Amino acid sequence: MLILLSCAKTMSTHSKATPPEVTRPRFQKEASDIALQMAQFSVDDLMRPFDAIRPYRLEGDVVLSEPGDRTLFTYWQQRLTDTLIADVKQAGGTLCNLASEEMKGLFDWKRVEREVRIVTPEFRVRKNGKLTTVVIYTKMCRGEMTRFILKNEPTNPEALRTFTWEGFRWDETLSDNGRMIFVL
Repeated sequence: MLILLSCAKTMSTHSKATPPEVTRPRFQKEASDIALQMAQFSVDDLMRPFDAIRPYRLEGDVVLSEPGDRTLFTYWQQRLTDTLIADVKQAGGTLCNLASEEMKGLFDWKRVEREVRIVTPEFRVRKNGKLTTVVIYTKMCRGEMTRFILKNEPTNPEALRTFTWEGFRWDETLSDNGRMIFVL
């Protein structure tokens, strides 16, 4: 089972994890080509394409002028989709989607849905007799479920039903094959 996660900000001023200073993208050549094409946007040579910067957020809707006026999302979508599907199949054919909704834009999601099994845990809170999504709880639960998966190494998504955290529990009556609903 493979996990799809959204990037997250650190919620404290200190972290025990040490991030790598330099990362190597899987698509090094394409990334280099894009960096060179984007060099025309440098301001008075203050930045060059390969300057070491720590990006905070990648804006996928930026339009690239050279490769056919496509956005970063559309430029990378086919490559990322192919890689995700291959990686999920290699990991057993199931994707546990713990990413936020906007992450789907990085992929041809309809194709991903056709080619692999996707299980999406959702976290809801009962409030005034209705189920609602509280964003901060959802983010915290996604992180805790990731910890649960890494620690317990479940071999199938059904094992996720045993996940509990701070009162959130799997609700069989609200869940179906693709969505696992956890309710507080």
